[in-house]
Amino acid sequence: MKAARYIPVLTTAAMMVLIFMLSSQTSESSASLSTGVTQRIVDLVASVANIPSSEKPSMVLALHHIVRKAAHFTLYALLGLSANAMFTSLCPKSGRLKRVLYTAVFCCLSAALDELHQKFVSGRGPQVTDVMIDTAGALCGCAVFAVLTAAAKRTVRRRAQKRKRGN
Repeated sequence: MKAARYIPVLTTAAMMVLIFMLSSQTSESSASLSTGVTQRIVDLVASVANIPSSEKPSMVLALHHIVRKAAHFTLYALLGLSANAMFTSLCPKSGRLKRVLYTAVFCCLSAALDELHQKFVSGRGPQVTDVMIDTAGALCGCAVFAVLTAAAKRTVRRRAQKRKRGN
């Protein structure tokens, strides 16, 4: 058994640790982090679009919730991509649809447990909508994985055909 086969397992575990660490932050720490990210986004947009500094605070307030939910979606998209790669590596004989199902269940359960975990963190609480956003992100990660693997297979096939014609 090749060691490279376990790289997707390690990346999936790393994503889960990152998600757990972010979920372990108190509400104040989490809000501070997401406000900082939102502020950087607003600063970048304001510099490109010549938006006056006086409008930045209201933009941060307006975008803060969206940035938080986008972070959920993005983290779980990365988890979905990684988990799909993991199931592809560990269950190579399973069909693509079955691996997507494994990934969806795995990520949905991870999201639900993550939200339950937040119940025990100061100032935080579980939200069903976050589980739905997380699961949607994971499914998008599965789609990205499918597109990438299809493109890689197509490239390998084309190179093999070129070599065959060249000989």
